[in-house]
Amino acid sequence: MNAYLIYSQDPYLKEIFLENQIVTHKPHNVLRYSFKKIKFKEIAEKIFNFSLFGHKNLYFLEDSQSLKENDLQFIKKIDFRQLKDVYIFSIDTPTYWKELSKWEGISGLKIKELKFLSPYDIKNYLEKLVSKRLSSQVLKFIMEIYGKEKNFKNIIEAVTKANLYQPHASEISIDILKEFINQSQPPEINLLYHRIRSKNLTLALSSLQALLQNGFKGETIFSILIYKLSRDSQVDDHDLKFVLELEQRQKSQKGDVFFLLLELLFYFCQRDVINLGLGVEG
Repeated sequence: MNAYLIYSQDPYLKEIFLENQIVTHKPHNVLRYSFKKIKFKEIAEKIFNFSLFGHKNLYFLEDSQSLKENDLQFIKKIDFRQLKDVYIFSIDTPTYWKELSKWEGISGLKIKELKFLSPYDIKNYLEKLVSKRLSSQVLKFIMEIYGKEKNFKNIIEAVTKANLYQPHASEISIDILKEFINQSQPPEINLLYHRIRSKNLTLALSSLQALLQNGFKGETIFSILIYKLSRDSQVDDHDLKFVLELEQRQKSQKGDVFFLLLELLFYFCQRDVINLGLGVEG
């Protein structure tokens, strides 16, 4: 099957589905479009006519509920079984059920609801993600949270941060995981991150001091900042290399976490300044 219409109660599951399709089909290119940002007629010829020759591409087409009736009529004339490219149409609206009947009967298109069928699916995905074991207690806690929130992205973030917090542990700690789930990026840390990205060293140092005085552990702050920086699309390759090197030093216990935090702040706030003295003007 090379064409799908996907929908889910949890919007993050489409990212996992996309990952799996990339692994399965090994496309030459992955091209992502949103029909809220681009008109169908602007890309229709490109994504369908080019599928008859050349390399295999994967097209991830978000906000497909925004397509107009004449756009859908065009798509219904296509037999996706005759095309070599992979097409993933994603419906991204809480009222997705209202859209499904419009897509029925399209040749070669499978309508698919994305959901985790069992706790094993979640356990398998997360253990591969962090290369650590999830105990039955941790998995039970995750399933309870996921059942309430239907937001797997928050769980991934919490598990990843818990992994960064205890890099040498063989399994994810239930206590540390609960701490990150409950915090869910505290506003104080978001403020610190904003000040770092704004290159305001004075205010960033003030935020860091306030967090430590309010009981936040240095390891927790460091883990969240590393997580956010490593996934920030505005962080270039040079800066990302520095972030990953800091993370590796923390994992190998080659630096006190407080000094690693200071090094991170000075790097992003003062990297263009020749003299990195502490006498910084406010």
